[in-house]
Amino acid sequence: MIEIDLRGKIALVTGSSRGLGRQYALHLARAGADVIIHDVNESAAAEFGEAPSGPAVAEEIRVLGRRSTFISADLTDPVQAEQLVRRALGVFGHIDILVNNAGGDMGARTPRPDPNDALDIDPGDIRSVIDRNLLTTIYTCKYGVSICASDDLAGSLTWDQ
Repeated sequence: MIEIDLRGKIALVTGSSRGLGRQYALHLARAGADVIIHDVNESAAAEFGEAPSGPAVAEEIRVLGRRSTFISADLTDPVQAEQLVRRALGVFGHIDILVNNAGGDMGARTPRPDPNDALDIDPGDIRSVIDRNLLTTIYTCKYGVSICASDDLAGSLTWDQ
C-alpha cells in the first residue's frame, strides 16, 4: 500500500457524514489531514443508520488525533455553498484538498422506480440529480476559488492534477 503523508493539510469533504464521503474523510485523517465534515444537516447520517450525526463523524476524526469540525449546508443553494467555504476558511484558514462527494440518485422527490431503469423517472427527480451531483460541485469549486482569490488567499486552495 502506498503511504501518503498529509500532515498539515486541510481537507473539505462534502457529503462526508455517511457513505463514501465518510470513508474518504476517515482515510484522509488517517493520512494526517485535518478534515472538515459536511452534510446537508446534522442528522443526515442517522437517517441512513451510518453514523449518529455529522458532528459524531468529526469526533471520530478528532479521536484519530486530527482537527475536525462539522458544517451543514445545502449545496444546491449557491448561497449556502459560499457560506460553507467561508466557514471552513474561518475555522481552518485554508483548504488544501477539496473532495466534492455530495450528491444523490433517483427517487429524491418521489419513490425510486422499480425497476430503476430510468424510464419512469419524474422530471423533478432528473432536475434533483443534476442539482445534487453537478451543480453542487460547480458551486463549491466556484466559491472555493473566488473567495480565496478575493480574500487574497490565492494560495489557500491548491489545485493539484
